[in-house]
Amino acid sequence: MSRNSVFIGWPNRAAGATLSSGSWTGLANLNNSNYWEVARSTNASPSNTVINIDIGSVKALRAVALAAHNLSASASWRIKLGTTAGASDVYDSGNQAVWAMAFDTESFAWEDQFWWEGYTASDDYQGSPHLACWPLPNWYSARYARIEISDSSNPAGFVQIGRLFIGGGFQPELGCGYGKLSERWIDNSEVVASAAGDELFVQRRRLREARFGLDHLTAGAEFQAVFEMQRRQGISGEVLFLPEPASIAECQRRGFIGRMTELSAIEYPYYRHRGAGFSIKETP
Repeated sequence: MSRNSVFIGWPNRAAGATLSSGSWTGLANLNNSNYWEVARSTNASPSNTVINIDIGSVKALRAVALAAHNLSASASWRIKLGTTAGASDVYDSGNQAVWAMAFDTESFAWEDQFWWEGYTASDDYQGSPHLACWPLPNWYSARYARIEISDSSNPAGFVQIGRLFIGGGFQPELGCGYGKLSERWIDNSEVVASAAGDELFVQRRRLREARFGLDHLTAGAEFQAVFEMQRRQGISGEVLFLPEPASIAECQRRGFIGRMTELSAIEYPYYRHRGAGFSIKETP
């Protein structure tokens, strides 16, 4: 697999899924795309922070992610896929630490106004804008999924999640060419000049954007995946962007849920190969 490989997740099967188990307020909020409408567990007991997911029929799955969460530095989770509710006969991730990326607390500025829900936290991880993400090691077909979260020492006393992604996606055999991937933060803060010339700021959350080109798509399955993704998702449909799927730390630091801001023309550079550009912006 190319070092510069990327994963684009779609469609999100959580949108039509039935969610149950644990003890949550607003668990159905994970079915919609409004991040501020959160699911919150009644407390941080592991028995109350379980989520059973019934997709409704057997679907091909490749990634799971939680966005706008408050999972703490000591949190762990386990993902199961099965043929019946709560089963793990299709796939079992085992217990995994939520946080793979490291933070440099001496140099990284953690400003609570950019965190989901304006969350003020006692450590660097709490309420951060980074995903809890798990690219599955292969394609798995399942109707039922189960997410078991263990975060009993969460300082908030509960687990909170704003968005769930569980779905399929697209990962080309050859990734981005060198020089064909760029990433940036978009700062939507407003600058207002006072009569005296002072600058005042209305601070808003910074959003990530990734632009990249895939120049070596096969004319068969890879071309078809890109063609169908553009047709079905357009510029309004939700996609999951995970750079370097082999590295959970890189996916967590740089990955996000967003949408394509434009639909690039699919090019035919040479015999039985295709190429396409992508521009994906994080959902605010």
